[in-house]
Amino acid sequence: RRAIRRNALTARLCALLQGPPGLFMLRRFTKLLRQKRWGTCLSLWDPHVPLIMDSIMGGRKMKILAVATQGLLYLDWPHDLQLDFLYYANMGTRMGSELVSLLFFPQDDAMPVIVKVPEMAPKEDFLVAYSCMPACLTSISQITTKKVVLFTKNVDKWADYYRGNKNIEVRPVGNEFAGYLSRCAGLVASPSPGVVTQALAIGRPCYLLCPPGHLEQQFNEDYYFKYFTGVTKPSMQGIGEWAASIKTTDDSLLPQAQKIRDWLLKFEEQTQKTAIPILRRMMAPTTGAYGELL
Repeated sequence: RRAIRRNALTARLCALLQGPPGLFMLRRFTKLLRQKRWGTCLSLWDPHVPLIMDSIMGGRKMKILAVATQGLLYLDWPHDLQLDFLYYANMGTRMGSELVSLLFFPQDDAMPVIVKVPEMAPKEDFLVAYSCMPACLTSISQITTKKVVLFTKNVDKWADYYRGNKNIEVRPVGNEFAGYLSRCAGLVASPSPGVVTQALAIGRPCYLLCPPGHLEQQFNEDYYFKYFTGVTKPSMQGIGEWAASIKTTDDSLLPQAQKIRDWLLKFEEQTQKTAIPILRRMMAPTTGAYGELL
């Protein structure tokens, strides 16, 4: 026990010395901007980037190419104040910056969302539940007809929360998640662009629980219902009734799953069609004296 406590204390001290998350990245990014004048920054939707670039002489003429799932928010831009703020916070106001969307549905000018395409496996009669915000999944306690395997980072907390639900098993997020997802009969999750797409790519029905007030996940949910079948939400059907209706012999979603898999496997092809030409154009000598990519 003493060794465990000592290791935990050492880890906390190291974290305090390193500073808050992202501080190392900010220091390194600032140092690079001071070393030379760069031409283009490839960003994954980071609000620190435009702010630092504008505050340092070496970054004021840089263009940003953002490759992000948040591009979905601007496919049909409603010019909402919150969306406008998010865009300019992450993209800056400089001319020539561009945004390439990472999408879970096919679109010629976008790239597939970056997820591991799961293996196809025979269905077993249990459900998988996952969200980076597990508090929004508490209605899984209403499922009584099937086993539910909940994956979370804080295993002890949620194992204690569901201790009265003998059909709910809580497991840590890790390498075994992919195997459970491949074998499950269905998924309960918040509408993130990752795990829901993976489940649909193997023909599994999904029950979506959107966190209230979460702008990006609300957009994700809208597009899931626009482009796919096999998705359900509380306003359509109760979670207990939905779970009871799932059959391991139902393969009706497999044709749709193949289309999703085909799209996800086009990452390199779509990168050559979208991001690479933009980078080449941004880094061309005619765009200025700064031709290097950061």
